[in-house]
Amino acid sequence: FGVKGDKISADTENIGNKAKHLALLHNEIKIAIPRSFAVSTSAYHSFIKHNKLRDPLDALLAEIDITSTRSLKQISGRLVKLVEKAHLPSEIMDAMLAEYDSWYTGQVDNKLVAVRSSALGEDGESSFAGQYLSVLQVSRARLGEAYKKVLASKYSPEALYYRISKGLGDEETAMSVLVQEMVDARCSGVLYTTDIEQQERPEDRLHLHVVTGLGERLV
Repeated sequence: FGVKGDKISADTENIGNKAKHLALLHNEIKIAIPRSFAVSTSAYHSFIKHNKLRDPLDALLAEIDITSTRSLKQISGRLVKLVEKAHLPSEIMDAMLAEYDSWYTGQVDNKLVAVRSSALGEDGESSFAGQYLSVLQVSRARLGEAYKKVLASKYSPEALYYRISKGLGDEETAMSVLVQEMVDARCSGVLYTTDIEQQERPEDRLHLHVVTGLGERLV
């Protein structure tokens, strides 16, 4: 279920584009990135199967009226609760801990990571920008909890509205998860390669938005 960054290639199918693109930057262009590993969509499907969630999820999804804020919020709350309260199979937890522990020798409990979404369909033709969750400053003891929170963010009102309005099915957007070592960020930014304020798309204009520290305020 856990996939080391150096094992990810352009042909890897069970890892979303966020993790895949970072791995390719490191493996092919030799750009430095924080130590990372991905938890594949196979783990997501195993989690759903282990907890017999497919039918309950589908039944609730069938009730959603995406034109109704109330419907989205109510159904989302029930979907998120199903995922967050489900049992995380030991083989998934063990795979994550094995990858995490392989980075360190000695005391590792205080080494913090970011646990981030890397779903199929994300960062592609449909961006899903800001729709899924990233959990920061995660300790070894909280890896499983953070993993389930990222899975559950697949069913936030915003993510549901975006996915359904794009005509994508729930299983088409299976969630893989990226785990990255935290870095002490001096500053964080978002780079836009087109004008975000105009309808035109000038090819020679870039927008770089930067804040000090971590980028949560900016995003």
